[in-house]
Amino acid sequence: MNSLAELQDEGTEFAILNTNLLENHTYWWKYYPHLFINKNNVPFNYVKNGFYGLTITELLNYAVFETYKPWQASHSPNYVVFKIPQKTKELGKRIIYFGFDNNKEEWKVRSTYGFKLITIGWDTNTGKAAKGALKVVRAINKSVISGFGGGITARISSPAISITEGKLYTARALVLNTPKGLLEERDGFLRIDFYREKNEQRLEEVGEAVAISERAFSTGKWEEVRASILAPKGAKYLTISFQRKDLFSFSSYIDDIELFETKLIPKEQFKEVPYIKPTIPLESMYYNSF
Repeated sequence: MNSLAELQDEGTEFAILNTNLLENHTYWWKYYPHLFINKNNVPFNYVKNGFYGLTITELLNYAVFETYKPWQASHSPNYVVFKIPQKTKELGKRIIYFGFDNNKEEWKVRSTYGFKLITIGWDTNTGKAAKGALKVVRAINKSVISGFGGGITARISSPAISITEGKLYTARALVLNTPKGLLEERDGFLRIDFYREKNEQRLEEVGEAVAISERAFSTGKWEEVRASILAPKGAKYLTISFQRKDLFSFSSYIDDIELFETKLIPKEQFKEVPYIKPTIPLESMYYNSF
């Protein structure tokens, strides 16, 4: 399953979600009921914080069709169709830059339920424009969340940044995955979350709207990734984060993170197929049982 940015890179114009297939990637939480306060309900906030949950949260903004049944009929697949918007070409004015040339940048680990399974290291010998980069060290305890499609939901995140609703924001960064792996191996992506307040507890959760970038390939070289999204009504702040989809088979370095702001919005394609506000409930997206 690909993120919106990856679909854009492939030139995809429409995408279809089959929720039965999504379940294969999100049902893993059920194997760890002791980790969650309420064992009888899906921990939506946690599932939505992973790569697949973030992907669906972002794509739902571009839904054009849906058909679903109650979650009790989960043997019958639900479908949502998305119209993929054009990738932003005009980034606009750069308003924030994080060079990580020293360890004074106030980035921190955030994660719903407090499962902070990664740590931040400042590497003085690695960097693109200049020496100095953030390094995602590794999962603290691989046995806690070992996969089943769940992967890592913790992220390293910037302080809250003041923004203006209705403007388009793009976060861009360089990611180095090392050592070099197989050609198809990719992981590590940027994430933008919008918030109405700077409450630290709220900043641990998924924002009012989110966008994620493509995942960087494990080429052993610096790869550019970026995510773009329109600031929703009422949003006053955003955070930029770096996150992993899976447990670590290689190390990730992050450098030269930039945030751009513009009023220029890409033209909508296929206006004869209008966007809808999807009504599919979370219970029909993320099932509580097979």
